[in-house]
Amino acid sequence: MRLTELLTYPLKSSAPISHDHCAGSVVGLLGDRQFGLFAQDSRKLFSLRNNPLLAKQSIHIEGDVLQVTNLVNGHCHSLPLLPSGTETVVVWRRTLPALTYGPALNAFFSDLVGTPVLFAQPQLPAHNTDVAQTFMDGGALHLVNRHSVMALGEAINMPFIDPKIFRPNLVVDDGPILSENTFQALSINGVRFDVVERTNRCIAINLLAQALGLDTKPLPLQALKAFNGGSGAHFGVYLRPEHDFTLSLGDTVTVLA
Repeated sequence: MRLTELLTYPLKSSAPISHDHCAGSVVGLLGDRQFGLFAQDSRKLFSLRNNPLLAKQSIHIEGDVLQVTNLVNGHCHSLPLLPSGTETVVVWRRTLPALTYGPALNAFFSDLVGTPVLFAQPQLPAHNTDVAQTFMDGGALHLVNRHSVMALGEAINMPFIDPKIFRPNLVVDDGPILSENTFQALSINGVRFDVVERTNRCIAINLLAQALGLDTKPLPLQALKAFNGGSGAHFGVYLRPEHDFTLSLGDTVTVLA
């Protein structure tokens, strides 16, 4: 197998950024999902499940400036990215400290999503070795197999589905359909990546399919259950790297176990 897409999401639920090369560590790819939006009242994570428009915002960071491009209308905004304090936020079932970045970012994203939100950067406690990445359920990186994506597309009468609806970090080609379900460990560019678990999918993939204009029947989430033989709505796997790494498009992906 070969690595054919390498993707990061600087803001949780934002549009993917494609890379030819990317460095990473045990907590994931450099710059991946480092920021998030949180409801002002509850401090709970606000994601594309709350407003799919987030998936149409392309985020780039240049020094202390955060650039936002709306992929729907092409409007671009440059906003100051300067730490202004700390807050406590809730990510899934974890309460974490977080850096905040001032009223301009809060106001911009609150206006964008139509409800008051806080722009923040959750911090993993130094002693917490059980959590690999702030915004991931099971592992530091998420991998999908393009052949499995194509097979799912045929099952829902959509010959081509963009793998990006599954929000992966890594997309591989040449793997047999659903072979990723049997992976236990992979080697990429000389680094071992252990498979933590299969990825349990949520309503977000239906929302992303609709946002991309994919008129699929049944919707992907419902189709996944049948596609997996009734074993649940799983697709792709979470990986945890053994140590720091650098990945490049075209890297060979070898199954170790």
